[in-house]
Amino acid sequence: MRKLLITYLSLQLAQSVGVDHHAAKEELYYYMRTKDHETHTMLTEFMDHFYEKVCKDKDEADANL
Repeated sequence: MRKLLITYLSLQLAQSVGVDHHAAKEELYYYMRTKDHETHTMLTEFMDHFYEKVCKDKDEADANL
C-alpha cells in the first residue's frame, strides 16, 4: 500500500510541476528519507483513515442490500 501511495503521489507531483515521473519519484523518496519519522506518521494516518472509509462504505453498501 505504501508503494502504491508513493507512486500515486509522485505521479501527481510530476503532472503538477511538469517534470519527469521518475525524477519526481526520486525527489519524493529523498524527501521521505530526510523526514522519515514525519512521513511515516503521515502515511500511517492516511492509510488508517482510508481503511476506515473503505470499511464504512462497504458496511453502508451491505446495509442497502
